[in-house]
Amino acid sequence: MARPSLGRLGVADRESVSISTLPDYVGQAFVAAEDRTFYTNPGINIPGMVKALWDTVVLDQPRGGSSITQQYVERYYVGETTTSIQGKIKETLLAVKIDQEQTKDEVLENYLNTIYLGRGAYGIEAASREYYDKHAADLTLSEAAMLAGIVPAPSAWDPKENHDKAEQRWNYVLDGMVDADFISQTDRDAVTEFPEPIEYSNQDVFAGPEGYILSTALDEVEAETGISRDEIESQGYRVTTTIIPAHQESTEAAVAEMPDDHAENLEAAAVTIDATTGAITSMYGGADYLERQRNAVTQDVAQAGSTFKPFALVSALEQGIGLESRYLANNEMEFDGFDQPVRNFGGRSLRLRGPHRGDAGLDQHGLRGPERGRDAAGDHGDRDPGWPSRGHAGPRGEPLERARHGVAAHPRHGHRVRDVRDRRREARLVHHRERDRQGRRDRLQAEYRR
Repeated sequence: MARPSLGRLGVADRESVSISTLPDYVGQAFVAAEDRTFYTNPGINIPGMVKALWDTVVLDQPRGGSSITQQYVERYYVGETTTSIQGKIKETLLAVKIDQEQTKDEVLENYLNTIYLGRGAYGIEAASREYYDKHAADLTLSEAAMLAGIVPAPSAWDPKENHDKAEQRWNYVLDGMVDADFISQTDRDAVTEFPEPIEYSNQDVFAGPEGYILSTALDEVEAETGISRDEIESQGYRVTTTIIPAHQESTEAAVAEMPDDHAENLEAAAVTIDATTGAITSMYGGADYLERQRNAVTQDVAQAGSTFKPFALVSALEQGIGLESRYLANNEMEFDGFDQPVRNFGGRSLRLRGPHRGDAGLDQHGLRGPERGRDAAGDHGDRDPGWPSRGHAGPRGEPLERARHGVAAHPRHGHRVRDVRDRRREARLVHHRERDRQGRRDRLQAEYRR
């Protein structure tokens, strides 16, 4: 049975316009931003390609070095961005052929009508409406420079997402237009105010608790594969998460049952993980991602409390301390590393059985309980650099939950993306399980296919 969709990014919006209807500075802004040799090169940007080849082969840092003609070929004829040597050779030959068959204005017009500019907009006309609520023919020089500047990463560099980067690129384009003699220095100096875009209506896809899942899933895909959000939006990728709808509904229902008299600044966080695979099956990072972009599960820090007791137990067992051990646990006992005496709940003094009852007994016997408990948690999950030396004071929710489930499952695996497939439905990232050599435990593997 197909899983319900969490959201669809970049719903396609396309409308072609003739370059003759646009102010000259619109096309010139994109030339200044992406390929300043466009009017003189044979369809390929040779210096850019040499630099890209060096980075890809020598530095093992795949990158593009495409001319405007090559970018047009990528999007219109090939259908996806390529950084492989074989792909670049094919793209180069086709770009040279296109340059011989079409005039520069034809190539530039086709490029402007097919380039992806974020917000679900393909082409300059759709982008003009999404960012400035106007036709491309009515764009100002400043607005054209802003749109041209965000071409390499339109979603990430949208001014609403990264204003500093968008403004830096805006200045880069305007300065480049002066260097290319498209505008005068006087015209450049007259453009002083950054053109703020309108709000993006399609951001509603990130509304509610699901927005946190979408955002972290996109981050995970990019971290695992290098496939950016822009590529997911513009190239038809399909991302399947490990979220189980019934689990998510139950998690949200549990949070909804919080007492009405809780503190106004309380931020609830909840996450569930499949102990056999490490797959995250539900996550509540907040009530509405559009209202608060800080994920309470992955970013907030909170006291761990009794959640850390299993790691005190694991630590003790690893040190040979038996389950029948007894320890004095009086109220207001003093320990090294604490500025004040430690108080028990309700002020009671107890004699406790079992090392998992707290750090006090372990410290009494010089076994460095808190540090060992912290290390035990790190051994069974992703160690959070924010964890203090004493367990009951502050890891983030998801690393802690990974650690707890790591006792039963293979450690260091907490993922929310099951697979990523391209527009041909071929797998680009797959998480699957396989037995270890002894056959005692399932081992999660992530495989990325270029």
